[in-house]
Amino acid sequence: MNLASFIDTFRDSIAQRVVESYPPLYRPSEQAVQLPRLLRNPLGAQADAIRGAALSLGANQGTTVVGEMGTGKTFIAASAAHAAGFRRVLVLCPPHLVPKWKREVEETVPGARGAIVTSITDLERLRLLPGSAPLFAVMSREKAKLSYRWQPAVNERWAVAGGRLVRDEVTASPSASPAARPAGSRSSTRRACRSP
Repeated sequence: MNLASFIDTFRDSIAQRVVESYPPLYRPSEQAVQLPRLLRNPLGAQADAIRGAALSLGANQGTTVVGEMGTGKTFIAASAAHAAGFRRVLVLCPPHLVPKWKREVEETVPGARGAIVTSITDLERLRLLPGSAPLFAVMSREKAKLSYRWQPAVNERWAVAGGRLVRDEVTASPSASPAARPAGSRSSTRRACRSP
């Protein structure tokens, strides 16, 4: 029996088991949750996705919104954070979506301000700003994970000698200067990182 026929044969049992293992927090037919005022109206099932994500944000530290390209995940997430009552939100997203997130937040949440941040210093400045309007700090996930706090734990230098790649030097100190290389050799450095 292949996978497709297995799923066809046991479809009802599989669906029942999934619902038992992962009970939904929000059932549109049973829960009438009023959405807060938004600058744009949700389309189709977006309103239910916003309600469900807002309930999840109220119950958990984080929530994941998954959907096809073009379904409005950014709109849903910004609206859900607003519906859950969050006043300060940190958004980590791919670098090419940073300006889009800022624009979408400002076009969706009434009175919200989007701010693009590139460092922990920027975040600290935003945290200290007075005001009660919703503030969305948008940061590239690459900037977030490559912050100043990460330091190399080990530097390995590799060189090409006699047509073979050989380890030339291993240094535990992140500030160690590379040793002089033999003429005609190439080297690369690989770093293992650690958090302080």
